[in-house]
Amino acid sequence: MKKILSFLLLAVITVGMSTALTSCSSEDNEPEVKTYEIKLKVGEIFDVTGSGDLISEDRFIATTNGSSVKALHVGKTVLHSSTSVVEIEVYSQYNMFDEPYLGFGETKEEVKNYEKRVLMSESDSELFYKSSGAFEHGVAYMFDKDGKLKAILLIFNHKYDAVIANNLGHHFADRYLPLSVSGNVSYFLNNYKDKATAAIAIELFIKGYDGWGQIKYIPFND
Repeated sequence: MKKILSFLLLAVITVGMSTALTSCSSEDNEPEVKTYEIKLKVGEIFDVTGSGDLISEDRFIATTNGSSVKALHVGKTVLHSSTSVVEIEVYSQYNMFDEPYLGFGETKEEVKNYEKRVLMSESDSELFYKSSGAFEHGVAYMFDKDGKLKAILLIFNHKYDAVIANNLGHHFADRYLPLSVSGNVSYFLNNYKDKATAAIAIELFIKGYDGWGQIKYIPFND
């Protein structure tokens, strides 16, 4: 079963229609600038007819080819041309859990303002949040001696379920950039190397904890 789980996670990561479009024109005389709002699923391609040659402000989230847009990773960005401004939201159909707050170097207050999970315990060096979902057990935020966020650990229970492994692979492939994928530990970045701020390691199997895995988030400095 371990080999099956590892294979499914590997297969999903190494591989990647619903669209909502609205538009309106500015009231300026010259030039006329059209604005659009688009919502695309990861992997989807959509042509913004009449928008001109678009440029993406965040090519990790979406890329362009003329007026054609391809959704790459979950997030929001803006595309623009000389005649158009396009606001795009990219979403995933795989949502295993709410991603933790990746504001490394920030304080407990920023984490508390972000988190929707139930705070179970707090110390000088840690905040622990309990999760209500069947998959995720909880999230621990760890802080340095100055009270700044330095690492995050999320514990989950896959129960050797092939469906969970498959969905987890999609969840991460839709949000992060794979660096290295193996049977037990896989590594990701939260952006391309020159812009990434976080590195993520997924461990499917923890020694002594049958059916449990963990996800570690740490700062990334290339």
